[in-house]
Amino acid sequence: MPRADLPADLYERMRINIEFVEQANEARALAGRPPLRLYSYPMGYIPLDGKDRSYIGENWCPKTKQGPRRMLHLTKGVAYARRPIFEAVFGESVDVFLARLWMPAHYIEQCMASKAALSSENTRHKDPARHEAWGRVYYEWMRLFSQLSQSEKADFYGLTRDAEFRTCSHSRLSNVCKCEI
Repeated sequence: MPRADLPADLYERMRINIEFVEQANEARALAGRPPLRLYSYPMGYIPLDGKDRSYIGENWCPKTKQGPRRMLHLTKGVAYARRPIFEAVFGESVDVFLARLWMPAHYIEQCMASKAALSSENTRHKDPARHEAWGRVYYEWMRLFSQLSQSEKADFYGLTRDAEFRTCSHSRLSNVCKCEI
């Protein structure tokens, strides 16, 4: 029986696309050919006999399924195969990606949008004060999240896994999670 998909597997598949495009474009540049433009559209698994789109795999929960959707919303549903934008939205590593999945939804949208805007050549959406403020929120979230023990993380996951909570009440994260999510 095949192994059930994990959230880390999604990140790894997208990262492999980045590496493939980088390697292919190095070879294409040497041959004087134009670069490849690869786009991937990650989708959630639904069994072939599934009657609705509400299926959630055994290694996922509503919160971890919602996180990548919110990240993909920032890129209009596309996982770009350009490392700066990919890393700004999804993270520089699988561990960063997994921590971001548990961020409040509003934080994912605002923090990752700021990071993506700053990593883009498009200067139209750059608002330094706004991006700096959300950058502070992001780094404080990541700092506090990384300080949680495994037991505290398990408690936090249990409180937030249904993705329907409205405020963050975990004691170690409460001073970061003040906005509605």
